[in-house]
Amino acid sequence: MELMMKTTGQASLEMTLAMIGALLLVAAGAKVYLWINERLISRQQAYEASRVVAGSTQPGVFDNSASQVRLDLFSGD
Repeated sequence: MELMMKTTGQASLEMTLAMIGALLLVAAGAKVYLWINERLISRQQAYEASRVVAGSTQPGVFDNSASQVRLDLFSGD
């Protein structure tokens, strides 16, 4: 009887840790998904805004890396 209680307690503890880990993975996946969507939107807007510049005869390089959305997994927003 005592052996059964020990294994049941261990199984409950392992299940709890596994569920916490699974929830953390889902939360991190959602954060990455939202970051990708925001970055795609900002890249598309920058691309569309650069079409006039790219079609002109003025030399130069269009660099908008400073305006890109950063991935921050530990932010509160």
